Formats: sequence, structure tokens, C-alpha cells
Amino acid sequence: MIINIPQFFRKVFILLTTVLLFGGNENSPVFSHIPELFAAVIIILAVLYFLDRDVVRITHNGWMLFGFVLIALYLVLEFYFWALYPGTVKIYITRYLLLFILMIFNINCESIVEIMTACKWYAAAIGVVYVGMYALQGNNGSFLGSYQNVACGMCIAMLIAEINIFLSKEKDKIDIALFIFYLMVLMMTGKRTFLIIPFVLMLVFVNVNNLVVAVKENRKRIVRLVLLLVILAVIVLAVKPDLLSSINRIADNGDDAMSGRDRLWGLAIYLWQNNPIKGIGMGGYVNFIRYNNAFTKSLMGVSLITSVHNIYLQLLAENGVIGFGLYMIFFISNLVFAIKNLRRAISIQKIKVTYAAYFALFLQIWFLIYGVTGNPLFTLYQIFIYFFAVMVSQSVKYEIEEINNHEIVNNNTGL
Repeated sequence: MIINIPQFFRKVFILLTTVLLFGGNENSPVFSHIPELFAAVIIILAVLYFLDRDVVRITHNGWMLFGFVLIALYLVLEFYFWALYPGTVKIYITRYLLLFILMIFNINCESIVEIMTACKWYAAAIGVVYVGMYALQGNNGSFLGSYQNVACGMCIAMLIAEINIFLSKEKDKIDIALFIFYLMVLMMTGKRTFLIIPFVLMLVFVNVNNLVVAVKENRKRIVRLVLLLVILAVIVLAVKPDLLSSINRIADNGDDAMSGRDRLWGLAIYLWQNNPIKGIGMGGYVNFIRYNNAFTKSLMGVSLITSVHNIYLQLLAENGVIGFGLYMIFFISNLVFAIKNLRRAISIQKIKVTYAAYFALFLQIWFLIYGVTGNPLFTLYQIFIYFFAVMVSQSVKYEIEEINNHEIVNNNTGL
């Protein structure tokens, strides 16, 4: 029996990527080594690039890479000049180096669709184990280590099921049944934000054609408006940082509904107001609680050593308005890029490319919405989800260009 080496590595890449998209933590009996899996995916991508360039290619979006490099350089400045806890900043610099390598590559849309299929059945297995253990342990982590990871996985699986249901010409009863099953498991975990996201994206899906047309017709106006809003927000927050306190007042008497997030947000706002321009350094929020626990408990009622559960407030507290602005421009640019790629994918009518384009857009929106109440930017496997989505967008763009170039050649040769 002759082993197809490139095909073997491609299958391993699909398997490891599927596992990473659903995560795990130190309590997981099986998948508790996310950093090692992350590094393995990077290595396999590099190997596949040399073995089969029809599967793995090099990204050509220099502006996207440039924006990410600016963020990394800002973290380097934090590390050397003003971070309260430079050791933590160094961890993020190392992490971003791996993410940068990930963003250099892109993979073919056929492999992306196979990853989506693998995720669908992997999520079903997670859900079956979760339901089976629920009678014995109540809310549990299946084999991912925590019910939060289960909820995150079910949410992503619901997004994939939505794509399959809406794009399939023949409505697959299996996908509908799986969507209902994922929803049931997600409801059992009690994670509210994850429950909202699939239905928000369902509305996006229903109205996506109108959205695409609106973006196409008003692209310059939208870009100018977004940039203007970002610039104005940075200026206003730099001049008068105490304005952000009004956000926290909304949650003042909602501790039960917010699960204590209002206290975490209040501490983040306090730290940012004391360092509004540069912040305290990436990852500094958790260390500030750890080394000043008596102070944070007496002042804000915060004793649990955890992240802010709002990536936007944490970015402000740790990176100030300068770093926050760099991140926001990066996020918004990638989102606009994904929408543009989706429009182009729909127009060429290649189903696998369209599947991949929706997947890239939905994962980015998932990340940005969940960032309001969660920590996806500061959890390794969840930040992998976002950058994987960015990589998929690059893959969609590459494949669309290949299809267009092929059609131009055929037209020129009269084929």
C-alpha cells in the first residue's frame, strides 16, 4: 500500500484544526495541550506548502499583514518601555508571532469545506457525551474540560449548520436535526451570549444580498464613516476618559444578569482612566488583580483572578486608546474584507468558495459579538478561531482570483 504523503498531512491538518476550533483546557482529559496543537498546525501548513501548493499557498494581502505587524510592534514598545508586567506582554508577543505565521498561509476551499464537515460531526460527538454525562454530573465539560467550551463549540456548529441549510439546494434533514440538537445542548449549558449569536447571524444570512448590495454601492462612504468614528472615539476617549464610566452604570444593579461582569468592567475602566493613552500593558489586567487583590476587592469587589469578559474594555485598559485604535482598525478592515469576498464568491457561483466565504464572515462576527461578554482575544484557542477566519478570507480571495484568471485565459485562447 502506497501512502500519499501530501494527502496524509492534509488530513492531519483538517483533524488538528477541527480540534483547535473547539478547544479544551487543563481540565480536559483528552485535549489539554492547545499550544502544542497550535504549533503543530503551523508546522504542517509549512510542510504542505512545500509538498502540495494546490492545497497551501502564500497570502498576498500586504495591508492585512502590515496592520497586524503594527499591533505586534506596539506590544514590543509596551514590553520595553511602560508595561507594568512585561513578562505577560512577552507571552502575547510570542503568541502573535505564531499567529503571524498562520496568516502568511492560506488553504484551498475544498479543505475548508472538509473542516466544516469534520466540525459538524465532532460537535455532535461532544454534544452526545455532554448529554450522557448530564444525568450524572449536571452541567459538564463533555471531553473539553468545561461547559463554556461545550457552549462555544455548539455555537460554532450551529453557524456551520446554518450555512449548510441555507446554501443547500436540497434541505438536508440531517443538518436541521443537528441544528436542533446543538441548540438543545447550548440551552442546557446556560450560556446566553452563545445562544444569541446564531440567531443574529441567521438574520444576516436572510438579508445578506441586501447587505452586499448596500456595501457595494456605499463602500467609500462606509469606509470613511468607520474611520471617522474610530478617530473621533480615540480623540474623545483620550481627552475625556471618564465618559466611559457611563457604560458601566448601565450594569450597576444588574449583578445577577451580568454574572458579576459589571465589577470586572468597572475595574477595567478604572485602570484605563489612570492610563488612558498607553494602558498598563497587554495581559496586565489579570496580573493587577493577582498582585493587588486586597485593593481590587475592597475598591471594586473583584477578587476572582480572571479577564474582563469584554475584549474592548480590556484592550482599552491594557493598551490605551492608541493600541485600542490599532486593534479596531484591524478588526474592521478584516470584516469589510470578508464581506467583500462573500460578494465576489456569490457572484462567481462556486459553491465551495461560497461556503468558505460565509464561514469566514460568520466566525469573525461570532468573535466580535462574543467579545462584548467574553474573552476570545485572550483565550488561545478562541483567538485561533479568529485568525483562522482571517486565513479563510485570504483563501477565498486567492481562489476567486484563480477562477477569474482561468476564465480570462480560456477567453483569450477561445476555449
